[in-house]
Amino acid sequence: MPVLKLFHYILNLIFPQPQQEVLDWNTCQKPDIQCSSYISSLFIYKDPQVQKAIWDLKYRGNKQSAYVFGELIYSTLLEKLSEEHIFTALENPILIPLPLSKQRKKERGWNQSALLCKAIIHFDLAHTLTYQDKVLIKVRHTNPQTKLSKKERLENLKDCFCINSNYKDSIIGRDIVLIDDVTTTGSTISEARNVLLKCGVRSVFAYTIAH
Repeated sequence: MPVLKLFHYILNLIFPQPQQEVLDWNTCQKPDIQCSSYISSLFIYKDPQVQKAIWDLKYRGNKQSAYVFGELIYSTLLEKLSEEHIFTALENPILIPLPLSKQRKKERGWNQSALLCKAIIHFDLAHTLTYQDKVLIKVRHTNPQTKLSKKERLENLKDCFCINSNYKDSIIGRDIVLIDDVTTTGSTISEARNVLLKCGVRSVFAYTIAH
């Protein structure tokens, strides 16, 4: 049995999926404030319902979780776009998933952020967004951020992202929406944002499920 299939087989034995589970997102804990001026999160990660659904998305590639979260992010994003359009010429932003390293994607078999983006686009019937998963590349594998100090986090992420040279010209002057599942300190998104801004994009803001 391939290693990835064996991993999921063991995972399902330890954490069997319920037959049907209806989650009431109205009861989930929501952040009092935004993570930063450019990062918005829908929920607080310590909420058990949110943790379970993110686990299913991240480690099982659960598309049902992706679609539920995708619809929630899209409706929130749509409000943001409406507000921004009043003050700027914000039009057809590019939706970009935070990329995984080749090693991590091979281990997991998918990128949960890309699954979220595809779900968001599914609900974007008005085509207000453009989805592009090849613009931003993670060129260096990094250690998990959770147990690192602030200094170690910054060093861990240094030069881990780059822009695909085939897409540089197409993003100059454009507005970018980064999508990820969870943010803690925001340092990963900040690193990706800086790389995009240096390439000449006009603005970058991000949405995550939780922090």
